[in-house]
Amino acid sequence: YVGESERAVRTVFQRARDSSPCVIFFDEIDALCPKRSQNESSGGARLVNQLLTEMDGVEVRKQVFLIGATNRPDIVDPAILRPGRLDKILFVDFPSPSDRADILRKTTKNGTHPKLKEDVDFDKLAGLPELEGFTGADLAALVHEASIIALKARLFTDDASVDAVSMEHFEKAIQNIRPSVTDADRKKYLRMKEIYGVKGRVRGVTANGDHPQRRSASTICIVSHDIMATESTGTDTEFIDSFEVLHLLHHSQSTDTVVQRNVQQQLDMLNGHQSFCCYLVHILSGMKEEQEASRSLAGLILKNNVRSQWTKYPDDVREFVKTNTLASIADPSPLIRATVGIIITTIVVEENGVGHWPTLLPYLGHLLDQPDPNMQEGSMGAIQKIFEDSGDRLDTEQHVHPLMPKILSFFSSESAKMRGLSMNSVNSILMINNDPISAVIDEFLQQLFGRAHDQDPEVQKQLCRSLTLLLDSHFEKLAPHLPNVIDYIIMKTQDPNENIAVEACEFWLSLAENSDVCKELLSPFLGKLIPVLIKCMRYSESDIIALKGNCDEEDAMIPDRDEDIKPRFHKSKVAAGQVNGEVWLLQDPDDDGSDETYAEWNIRRCSAASLDVLASIFKQELLPILLPILKEALCHPEWEVKESGILALGAVAEGCMNGITPHLHELIPFLLNMLDDKKPLVRSITCWTLSRYCSWVVDEARDLYFEQTLKGLLVRVLDGNKRVQEAACSAFATVEEEGGDFIAPYLSDILQTLVQAFGIYQAKNLLILYDAVGTLANSVGNALSQPAYVQVLMPPLMEKWQRLGNDDKELFPLLECVSSVASAMGIAFLPYCEPVYTRCITLITQSLHQSVEAQQRPNEVEMPDKDYLIVALDLLSGLAESLGAHIEPLVGRNEVLQLLSLCAVDPTPEVRQSSFALLGDLTKACWHHIKPYTQTFIPILAMNFDPSHISVCNNAIWAFGEMSLKMGAEMKQYVLSILPHLIRVMNQKDGQRTLLENTAITIGRLGTYCAEEVAPHLVTFIRPACFSLRNIRDNAEKESAFRGICYMINLNPSGVVNDFVFLCDAIASWSTPKPELKEMFSRVSLPEIVFFCSCLLRFSFCLTINFNFKNKM
Repeated sequence: YVGESERAVRTVFQRARDSSPCVIFFDEIDALCPKRSQNESSGGARLVNQLLTEMDGVEVRKQVFLIGATNRPDIVDPAILRPGRLDKILFVDFPSPSDRADILRKTTKNGTHPKLKEDVDFDKLAGLPELEGFTGADLAALVHEASIIALKARLFTDDASVDAVSMEHFEKAIQNIRPSVTDADRKKYLRMKEIYGVKGRVRGVTANGDHPQRRSASTICIVSHDIMATESTGTDTEFIDSFEVLHLLHHSQSTDTVVQRNVQQQLDMLNGHQSFCCYLVHILSGMKEEQEASRSLAGLILKNNVRSQWTKYPDDVREFVKTNTLASIADPSPLIRATVGIIITTIVVEENGVGHWPTLLPYLGHLLDQPDPNMQEGSMGAIQKIFEDSGDRLDTEQHVHPLMPKILSFFSSESAKMRGLSMNSVNSILMINNDPISAVIDEFLQQLFGRAHDQDPEVQKQLCRSLTLLLDSHFEKLAPHLPNVIDYIIMKTQDPNENIAVEACEFWLSLAENSDVCKELLSPFLGKLIPVLIKCMRYSESDIIALKGNCDEEDAMIPDRDEDIKPRFHKSKVAAGQVNGEVWLLQDPDDDGSDETYAEWNIRRCSAASLDVLASIFKQELLPILLPILKEALCHPEWEVKESGILALGAVAEGCMNGITPHLHELIPFLLNMLDDKKPLVRSITCWTLSRYCSWVVDEARDLYFEQTLKGLLVRVLDGNKRVQEAACSAFATVEEEGGDFIAPYLSDILQTLVQAFGIYQAKNLLILYDAVGTLANSVGNALSQPAYVQVLMPPLMEKWQRLGNDDKELFPLLECVSSVASAMGIAFLPYCEPVYTRCITLITQSLHQSVEAQQRPNEVEMPDKDYLIVALDLLSGLAESLGAHIEPLVGRNEVLQLLSLCAVDPTPEVRQSSFALLGDLTKACWHHIKPYTQTFIPILAMNFDPSHISVCNNAIWAFGEMSLKMGAEMKQYVLSILPHLIRVMNQKDGQRTLLENTAITIGRLGTYCAEEVAPHLVTFIRPACFSLRNIRDNAEKESAFRGICYMINLNPSGVVNDFVFLCDAIASWSTPKPELKEMFSRVSLPEIVFFCSCLLRFSFCLTINFNFKNKM
């Protein structure tokens, strides 16, 4: 659906919310949300705005997680990539030799399809240089080509010995197959990798590299068409009794949890039989006398099995399921007909279309011609589901066009059910493909307008949806009718049936895709539309009941349910990582952007979103209509009306900010007063709306309202209502980010409030509280280290730390919170270091132990979540960096270095990345503990000097540079083996800036103590090293590099003669070098260099460099 229109995007999000927890994957996201220009108002810009609204606008997204893929991250709109949205970036690289070997095994099913000879060595084949740059598709093509070559050899030479594909066939195939990604494209991807790469010392990025699963093969045979199965295991035949299965289905509806658990265990065992689906089909279609609920349940279990195992079923099993399921499509029971439709569309999805079931759609079309109403309804229901789930897999001319006239004929059916189903069928295909109705558009519009006064709610809902979809697909046909359509949709937006109202309201969001057209068409109707939208933003009676809106009782002490607590993921200190020509974008699911937890997409949310996008189009033009309505709503005695006005004020904050600004001196005090309203829903929406205007408060009215806003939100952080707590805590975190250093004077009050919150918050809001504390630490930094503040914050924080178990849901966000606090406090954190340090060691030990067990017993033990390992390593690294030598006693009394040596060879790049950061920090903090392990770590570091993994390589080189400073002349034994790797990284074209800077510093440091060994190679790296060093600000690391370079030049002056201008430029980059370093610069003036300096005068650009250089001398 993605890419057709904003309407399709909203539909995707709504379906995801209905199916939560759910992951939405956007492929080619650059096409969906390209960069917007400043004045752009195209449909693309509207689509980007809709995505942003779904991510963090007034609507709520619960347990809906977003992933996008693109090979053009450079054209993705930057707003999409900001923190809290799609802010984690992973680069998917080309397969490595080991990956290629795994792909070949998977493609050939471990050498069985096609059959391979024993001389085929996957590892040897994958390691051939000719396969460098091959993608998974290229490798599949290679296998296919080798099979064709083997087949030709057998057919044309009649050589009976050619009974399988051999290594020789693969070698011949390699000559015919070329990588589908050209060298130019690879270089382009690598440049993107550098641009979107990791900067600085990265502590870890969440990513999992899944390898092909190994599945044991068990042969299942179907005995005739009797519903019996045997499993070929070398034992006696095992029979399944249909009535036993039916008995299990009956018991599955028991309210006894023990009975349910036993039933589930037995069903799980039966699912292992490939023929079990035949029993389920028999119960669904053949046992018509059985209970409807049991038959439907059998069908739903069958649907799940089809989804998970369809490709494993033998052909006769698949044919049996298809034939017998379709036989019940006209069942007298509507529930069974619907279940059959679900199974059919699931099969079509698993078979990637109807290519393997070519008779399906013609047969369903034939059923529409039959007089049996059940047959018509079952067929139309199946068609609608197929169009919805697999419309993009159907050929328009072959599959859809023949059905369209039949479907349209049912728009005027006497059966309201068939009218609704037929309209839904057209809408389902229209969402993803415009072509099917192009040939019948006039008839479609005629039939559509004929349903304007239809009294059936489903028909009205589908009519509004059709009008919305036509805005995207056939605007030119709808345009002459739009004035009447707009009037009609305004009326339907107010429909008492909320399902109809929501579909009508979607029309405004779709119309706003083209801001120019929207502005022209809607300008005459704004006076009618805006009051309707604001009225629809009021809570409905059902909403108020569900949210207990009329109940003013406090619920802060009522524990949360497990399902209320959202999952959390590690937020790396740098939100980017690389791994195949594509950049993957991950979004944290935590940031709802709204105060509400009532997750259904309803008329309130749709109206607020519509007002938001209209405000961005009409801007100040909206205010003459909007402000009187807002004034009336904000002063209204009924709380529901007032609350909707506050929501509307927040919704227009971005679009109408310039026009609203003159009124904010009245509105901000009003909102601050509303923080004390007696209704929790009013207080919560007020917190959200205040956060929408906090940037203005900080930048324009800090002296007037900043303190009031801050203290007002702090009061609400301790509200007795959990929904208000959540909204206030989230809003306060926004104020922390916007306020930065300005909140430092209020730290005492802030900390007192947050500490009190630790005592009253339930599990769900504690996650938000941890984030607020971490944001506070990041915002105020070292100001948090004052003893008084430490004494206030740390005891309750450590009480939570001690109370939580290692598998508690709260531990993960608490680890991140403590990491931020430790970095901010520095040495002041020392008294609390030991339990934190010990817990991190425990988490690392458990993770490594579980990894070993999972490798030894893969069927019994799952691989651990590496996020816990990464965040524990990162927290230890933060402790070492903050506490310095004070961490030494803890390092000396446990096995941290043995654990670190294991983490340093972990197959997950992010684990190694965090390991090397910790190694470098420990080297600086307590070298004598690291020194005995140098022979272990240095070879490991050298193996990771691979710029294809930028973050890992960066941290490894940085850690090696720290070790070289500590080892001094003892590093000489490693220089000759390590230096070529460093020079290779230093000379990579268009290398990532921070990686090159760290490499230049490390080489310079080697020159400090190993100048005799490094100086002969000076000519191979001096130019790129000078390029990199000139961009670093004056600091100790830069100084240590220049000292080493000066030592090397004195030993080998000829090595720098040809690049002396670049050395001058690098020296000139210093602002205030220390006297000792200036003296070293002055000695870099040997005869060869003096001669070359005379040549510099030929180049005008060198004059300034020479002048600055003299100043440094």
